[in-house]
Amino acid sequence: KEISPKSMNHLVQDLKGALQVETVLDRNLNPAIREGDLILKAGDKRIENNWELLRLFTESQRSQKLLVLRDGVKLKVVLSSNDVTEEV
Repeated sequence: KEISPKSMNHLVQDLKGALQVETVLDRNLNPAIREGDLILKAGDKRIENNWELLRLFTESQRSQKLLVLRDGVKLKVVLSSNDVTEEV
């Protein structure tokens, strides 16, 4: 879920947007990600919408180091992806 800078203002002293994790589909693949986490950065790049994050994943790059905000604390976690092309 995309969060506007205006909505983020009361959560953190930050004037940029973020992504909020609504559901973790595969806890075995992503044990460090929790519902409610705010994804601030992937690598060194600020993430403000879904497409910015999705574009970072490729066949050769299936995981990204994220900076998330959880309960007011910034944490570094890893987000991994699965290739579901054949399942679609």
